[in-house]
Formats: sequence, structure tokens, C-alpha cells
Amino acid sequence: MPSAFEATLTTLTAGLVGANAVLGVSFAAALLCVGAPFVPTARAKADAIFDASDGLLTKASAMLPASRAARELHVVDLGSGEGTIVRAAVRVGGYGGATGYEVNPALVALARLRSLGAGRREEHRCASLWTANLARADVVIVFGIPPIMARLSAKLRAELPAHALVVSNSYELPGLGRPLVARHVVTPFFSPDGSGPIFVYGLQREPRPEPDKGAAAERGKVT
Repeated sequence: MPSAFEATLTTLTAGLVGANAVLGVSFAAALLCVGAPFVPTARAKADAIFDASDGLLTKASAMLPASRAARELHVVDLGSGEGTIVRAAVRVGGYGGATGYEVNPALVALARLRSLGAGRREEHRCASLWTANLARADVVIVFGIPPIMARLSAKLRAELPAHALVVSNSYELPGLGRPLVARHVVTPFFSPDGSGPIFVYGLQREPRPEPDKGAAAERGKVT
């Protein structure tokens, strides 16, 4: 049974999602092609990025800088909603810190509530993604929409350090070259964040295929 605190947070989430639609903050941003409407990130997609057993960007990932541990790296989430990715990066992925940028004050308030006790490791800023300072970001997470992706690619190229990785939920980022990895993630049927790909880009690295576990198993049978 969920605790009273968890039940309260669930109620707040439902209420604030409704408030988001009424206020139209993120929807207005989408219509003006300066942002994306709020869609809660599916747990399956957060796990696909940070889960210790099979996440794309876990502590043992070959794509992370070899000379630095995950706890020394910082994640930035552009359009962070109620903070799912920020919390997952720190609590599941073991990253040293994460900062989310979100224009909707109601969602930022909820994100900060859910990060109580995390200190400065989980930071939620009520600000446009276009104002985000990316100079010290090691990983950037994006859940955008097609009309903003070319402009966003230009910002990422201009501001990110050379070693940085970019993860995009559902849509490719033109201008960043071919993704290093593209993984299809299945989410529950009724999830607002539907099943689809996650793309990982490295600004100065060559693409590599996702391991084919089925093929690897077949090779292991060959004598």
C-alpha cells in the first residue's frame, strides 16, 4: 500500500498536470516553437538511460568519459517537467548532480517537493531551456518536438564541451550527426510517453551498434 506521502504526491501530480493544461504554459511554448508540451517521462525510458543492469549511461557505460566516475559528472535536463530525469540521474544512475530547466512554475514546485532532502545534487530551475548554461554539462537529456530540434541542435553544438553526450527521447537531433546508439523502448499502452526510440549522440565520436543479445547467444552455441 502506498504511504500517505506518496498518495499526496500522486494527487498533486494529477492536479498539477491539470493545472498545466489550464494554464497552458508549456503548450503555449510548443505553439510558439520555443518548447514542448509537458509529457511525464515513462519509467521505462528513465530506466533505459540510467538503470544499473542495462542502462545506456550507467556507471560502467563505455560512452562515459573513461577518466571520470559517474559521481563526478553532471546531467542537465532541458524541459524537466516534474523532475523524473533529474531524480533518476542522481538516485538510479549515481551521477554527482543534475539540473532541470522547466518554464512551468507549478511543475517546478512539485519537482522541488520531490527532491526535498537531496540538497544541491537535484536542482530544479524555473527557466527556459534556451537560457540553460551548458558549459559544464557532461550529459544533456532532451524530450523535444520536431519544430525546435534544429535550433536546439545548434545550441548544443555551440555550448557543450567536446566530451558531452546528448540523449534525445523520441526525436532525432539534426546537426549532431548520426547517433552513437538508438534503442527502442516499450512503454505501457496508456503511457503519455509512448513507446519509441532513445537516441544517444556524442559530439566527436563515431556511431556504434547496440549489442544484439540474441545474436551473441547464437554465436555462443557455435562449436
